[in-house]
Order: sequence, then C-alpha cells, then structure tokens
Amino acid sequence: MEKRTRRGFLLASAVVASGCLGGTRKDVDPVGLDDGSTCDECGMVIENQPGPAAQTFYAGGVPERREGPAKFCSVSDMYRYHYGVVKEGSDDVVPVVARFVTDYSSVKYTVDDEGYISSHPESEAFAHTDDVLYAVDTGVLGAMGTALVPFSSTDEASGFAEERGGETLQPGSVTEDILEAVTE
Repeated sequence: MEKRTRRGFLLASAVVASGCLGGTRKDVDPVGLDDGSTCDECGMVIENQPGPAAQTFYAGGVPERREGPAKFCSVSDMYRYHYGVVKEGSDDVVPVVARFVTDYSSVKYTVDDEGYISSHPESEAFAHTDDVLYAVDTGVLGAMGTALVPFSSTDEASGFAEERGGETLQPGSVTEDILEAVTE
C-alpha cells in the first residue's frame, strides 16, 4: 500500500510540474521505427519489442553521427535517455525540437495474457507528446517492463487506466522521480 500511496503523491505532484519536456511543434514529422532501428538507450531492435515506441528530435546534433531522431523501444527509455544524455538543469541542455510516442488511440492494439501490449512502430502510429496522456500504473508491460501507454483520446486514456487500476499522467510531468515510481 505504501508504494501505491507514494505513486499517487508523485502523480498528483506532477500535475503542477512544468511541461518543458514536450517539445515544440516545428516542421518535423515522426519516422517509422520498423526498419531495424535500434534503441538509443538500450540497443534493442525496436520493431522486435512489445509496447509503445518513442522518438525525440533534438537540436544540436543529438544523437551524434546521424540525421533524424533519437529512437527508443519504450517511452521510459526515451525519458531515461533524455535525463542521462541531455543533462537537464546544466549548461549542456540540448533543446527538444519534437517528441513522438505510439498513440494507442490510433491503432488496433492487444494486451496478451502475460500483460504485454502490442507494438506499433510504423510512422503513422505516432502522435506528438503534446497531444497524449499516459496511462500509468496499469500493470501493462512493454519492452522495458511496466509501460507508460500513450493515448491521444483523453477518454480512452482514462478508460484504459481506470479499467486496470491505474492513473493518467501528462507527458510534460514526467520527472526522473515520477518515471522511477511509475515503472517500478
């Protein structure tokens, strides 16, 4: 019960957090991650993993040595990469141009008997993080364990979370502490 209470407190606190991680709306479109792309955080082949994928377009040449976004097999890896590589709060901050995640409101998804939600790495399955809510603390699994499941429909996000005993969370509210709490 203590874990649940801590999560509730963290999630409630997140509502007042800044939306600085959402990214801006520039002339950037999501790319497909169904081409053998590997995760910039963990190195796994994205299309071979269950759950929501993610991508972040940064200004200033991140990731190094290639064009396009940083690519991730999970939403949690996207945030871990950001906190680990981009160094929020330091002089080395690299601005986010745009951030996209799998939108489960736009795909036909399944959750299997083990709790894994299906993967949809094709470009048309992605939505900008400004347009989604995450269903969290639902027990649903993705590539890196407990998944943050994005939905562009508020009703679908709330329904999914409620059905599974979870909550919803704004993407701009995901701090390192909240990420740890909702992916334990």
